[in-house]
Amino acid sequence: MECGAWAEELDLMRTALDLSEDKEGLVYANLANSLGQMECERSHVKEAYEYMEKSLHIRKALLPSDHVEVANGLNNYANIIFQELKPMACERALELHEEYIAISMKDDVHRQKFLHIPHTNIARVLRVLKRYDESIEHANLSRSYAVAQMGETTHSF
Repeated sequence: MECGAWAEELDLMRTALDLSEDKEGLVYANLANSLGQMECERSHVKEAYEYMEKSLHIRKALLPSDHVEVANGLNNYANIIFQELKPMACERALELHEEYIAISMKDDVHRQKFLHIPHTNIARVLRVLKRYDESIEHANLSRSYAVAQMGETTHSF
């Protein structure tokens, strides 16, 4: 049983999608991305794929391949794939997270503010793949980026 907050947020997001006039525009893509993330958090993988695939398709069609919003979509799509917890799915999720990092490294603002996120995600994927040493490396990278962005006291051991 889900709490009322989820139901209300989902209703609001679906209403926003329905009201969006341009179903192939970036506003729609951003809404679909958010709804896909919500469904992923709820472990509703089928629904998450549906929204995230639409979002990523639009972003790739309208934005340069190295745009940070394409990178965000890749990272979020990788999180959905990771939900399957199967080796091939995890390998694909790892590739998408690495693609996110490659794009993010080209954008100074994005690199400084958000690069801790994919390294955390990669550390999770590598744990499932039992590549523990690499997982620790990415966890440490994630921490270093987070500390650089938010300060030492926010991510200390």
